[in-house]
Amino acid sequence: MQLGSGHPARRRITWSMLLVTAVSLVVRALHAAWRAQAASQSRLHAAENAMARTAVRDHEMRNLVAGLSAAVNVLTDQAAGDSPQGRHFRAATRAELERLRRMLDSDQNEEITTPSPVAVGPLLSGLAALHSTQGVAIEVNAAEDSHVLMPPDCLAHIVTNLLVNCARHAPGSRVWLTAHRKGDRVVIEVSDDGPGLPPGRTAELLWPGMRGPSSTGTGMGLSVSAQLVSRYDGTIRLVPRPVGCTVVVELPAATVGLWPLTAAAA
Repeated sequence: MQLGSGHPARRRITWSMLLVTAVSLVVRALHAAWRAQAASQSRLHAAENAMARTAVRDHEMRNLVAGLSAAVNVLTDQAAGDSPQGRHFRAATRAELERLRRMLDSDQNEEITTPSPVAVGPLLSGLAALHSTQGVAIEVNAAEDSHVLMPPDCLAHIVTNLLVNCARHAPGSRVWLTAHRKGDRVVIEVSDDGPGLPPGRTAELLWPGMRGPSSTGTGMGLSVSAQLVSRYDGTIRLVPRPVGCTVVVELPAATVGLWPLTAAAA
């Protein structure tokens, strides 16, 4: 049929049908394109999340291995291994090895997210014992009623990142770990007497990838700690001092009488 021939009304009907068909095809093509784009964005988002989790996992494992390697050097000394300090090292090393084992045994995308009461003092003392083998002088002062409600591995991850930052950015400085109860919160402070913070950058150093001008790190440790603290309803801030700096972490306190302490936290 020639479109140019016949009654004008018939031609208009024919053109209308063709236009409707064309519009329908265009709409279907657009819907298919939108669905494909949404699927691609979803896959890209999933891939980005997987890469971010892998980067965090690798960062944590590097910190774990660094602390354990230093502890092994100490424990090879038979005298140190038989002393009370050596026994303390062994207990702390076993705890970190168990944390590493859980990381390796779990699926890469699996996270331990069930909160439980954690006795902050023993955890800080154990991590201090390990990291002091790397030449960092660490003092611990934690009140006995300092118990937080979060997964023990997460708290260990947070404190490990902060201690590694001290060793990396303030080498040779002294470090103080303190913890005390403040109402329904527990305040954990990590202080050093190193070179301190870049002026006016205390907030942005908690952002992913941000680091000081002379830093050789990845800019990941503080941001990961901030994410973990926020996930469990806590806060973290950097406080400049006349000499050095203090990282202040506040977390929900656990009422120990209502919860049994886990073996990892005791």
